[in-house]
Amino acid sequence: MDSRQERATVATVRRAILTLLIHCLLPMAWFVFAIFVMPLVGESLSELSAAIPAAGTILLQGAQFAGRYCTIFAAALVAALAADVVIYLALLGTRRPWLASVWSLIVMLVEIAVTLGLLAATMSLIAATANVL
Repeated sequence: MDSRQERATVATVRRAILTLLIHCLLPMAWFVFAIFVMPLVGESLSELSAAIPAAGTILLQGAQFAGRYCTIFAAALVAALAADVVIYLALLGTRRPWLASVWSLIVMLVEIAVTLGLLAATMSLIAATANVL
């Protein structure tokens, strides 16, 4: 009996770690994008004197905010991921462990929606640059 429980516990921990890794991939990409890529894009657009669309302006200002307060941004990201893991593990331990998979799906759908929004804003910046060139 103890051997089965140990294997179940190890499987649960592995599943939680895998979920954490999957859930943190997109937010970490957003963080790198905001801190390192967007400042370069903003400088290039200001040198070209390009007319920046509203979505692009919001994206650039958000990236500037994230860069200025990157420790707060990183701490909020870590806190959100920790809360995600706690909720996931709590749902996994209930009588309905499938709820953990539903939670994971909801988190991933939100991350994909945010990523698509960032992509749309980035595409507007690219279009603005193409119009200047």
